[in-house]
Amino acid sequence: MRYVGAYMMPLLCMLSVIDAYGGEPHLTLSPSDVVDFGKFDPRHVQTKVVYVKNTGDEPLEIIKTFRGCNCTSLEYSHQPIAPGDSVPVTITLDARSRKPGLIRKAIRVTSNADNRVMSIFIRGEVSRPFRAED
Repeated sequence: MRYVGAYMMPLLCMLSVIDAYGGEPHLTLSPSDVVDFGKFDPRHVQTKVVYVKNTGDEPLEIIKTFRGCNCTSLEYSHQPIAPGDSVPVTITLDARSRKPGLIRKAIRVTSNADNRVMSIFIRGEVSRPFRAED
């Protein structure tokens, strides 16, 4: 039994050192991971802003983004996000070539955070364009 203690003590010391230096970034989205554009006229490009916040202990880096279609785009600072900081992310939805109806899209964000892949869900409804009477 005393041999187990002799091996366990160095192991516990190593784990405490790893834990002290093993912090990771953590990505959170504010106000939500769902961006609702509501009902809108397809003749106008829509934009909304969400905030990416680093609630972890190390700098957060967005490595890449993947969007499912060409009707969505994402603009953000490519600089690392310090712990506790947040940066705005502008999401653009261009539905000019879409027919009226519901839109459901997702953008995947890959980062160095402990939650490596995060999805931003986009929803809205393309209305029929209003035409003024001549």
